[in-house]
Amino acid sequence: NFDLLIGFGSGKTIDKVKLLSMKLKKDYIVIPTSLSSDVMTSPTISLKFKRTTKSIFYKLPKMIIISEEIIKNAPQETMKAGICDCIAKFSSLKDWEIANEMIHEKINKKAYRLALKCAKISLKNIQKIIDGNFKKLIEAFKYSGLAAYYAKSSRPISGSEHNFSHAIDLFSKYKSLHGFQVGLGTIISRRLQQENDYKDLIEIFKNYNIPTNYKEIKIPQKDLALALMKAKYVRKRFTVLNTIRITKSFANKLLKELKII
Repeated sequence: NFDLLIGFGSGKTIDKVKLLSMKLKKDYIVIPTSLSSDVMTSPTISLKFKRTTKSIFYKLPKMIIISEEIIKNAPQETMKAGICDCIAKFSSLKDWEIANEMIHEKINKKAYRLALKCAKISLKNIQKIIDGNFKKLIEAFKYSGLAAYYAKSSRPISGSEHNFSHAIDLFSKYKSLHGFQVGLGTIISRRLQQENDYKDLIEIFKNYNIPTNYKEIKIPQKDLALALMKAKYVRKRFTVLNTIRITKSFANKLLKELKII
């Protein structure tokens, strides 16, 4: 007999605890061992199937317990990945705008503002976060979780850049940290969204040794091209990817232009 589930770990572990919590109808708390993604504050559960993914809206954790000692002992790369997961909100919000314009998908203004706050805080405070002030990253994660909570969906915090990352997970045997895959996806998405800040993101990522190409992320060129081709199909969510016909030739040309391959 028990009243509570404890999610001790990161990404997949916490998602598994959320899913078990939902099935058993028990509350859950989270004790993250790193800040590599916003999964700890998100009320959604990410499920992966053979060729698709699905995000289920559930609920926020009863409590999040963060040990300064545990987080400080986590590899610095996990913190950088977490920053990328937050910066990705610039891309996911633009996708929401595109969906609103093209298929009249309604935008929850409060959720939009919260997700934007997440992105801005992480981008503004990269140096502080990497230097050890991880409270700024936790603050950004908090706004991300609240954005999903008010939207009752991961829509404001997960767009085409996450589709790209999901496609890597589904179609490649090579993996990197979720945040790094999303970071690379954000560069691609901002270019496809015709937002010139993708150039700034590339420079920022380079300055902080965040992967910007296949060698640094350690995923083969052909797998990245395949992920870009498959990205629009991995889940039912209208993004910039749905406005473009992405062939093998197009994918390779774009990735070469961005110097990802």
